[in-house]
Amino acid sequence: NPDSNLQSTPTEMGRILTAIYECTLGKGLLLEVYPDDFTPAECEYMLFYLSHDHFQELLWAGVPRPRATWFLHKHGFAYESHSDVALVWGPTGPYVISVFLYRAGWMDWDTSNRTMQDVSRITWNFFALQAQQGNLEPGTPPELTPPPVYAPVPNFVPAS
Repeated sequence: NPDSNLQSTPTEMGRILTAIYECTLGKGLLLEVYPDDFTPAECEYMLFYLSHDHFQELLWAGVPRPRATWFLHKHGFAYESHSDVALVWGPTGPYVISVFLYRAGWMDWDTSNRTMQDVSRITWNFFALQAQQGNLEPGTPPELTPPPVYAPVPNFVPAS
């Protein structure tokens, strides 16, 4: 039996990602609750590191043009569960999507990948329809800059 104290929900993970994004704008839950512990720049650094998850399956594969879409996410796998939480710059601007799937015994890849792609595509299409009907502009996604101490992986991994 799983320990309920060592779990998070899709809602909680979505709220955390939303709070990190809002913090980059100088507002939101993190800055309200922990005003001395986070700065907008530190929150931007968190998003910068999340943007380096280049696993282009699950939710990312559900958007119409994955390589051309501003998309950052964190995926997770355990033998009975697969999850993906993403901040997407969609047709009407940013949105957060969080999907956790569970199957007792074993969560197979084909089911979880297909399901998450479908959920992501349906969500994107919802916002695309809103943009069409309301002539909404998405605005410009943020340009994430690396923190001062950032060192790209190739600087540490010898070339083959």
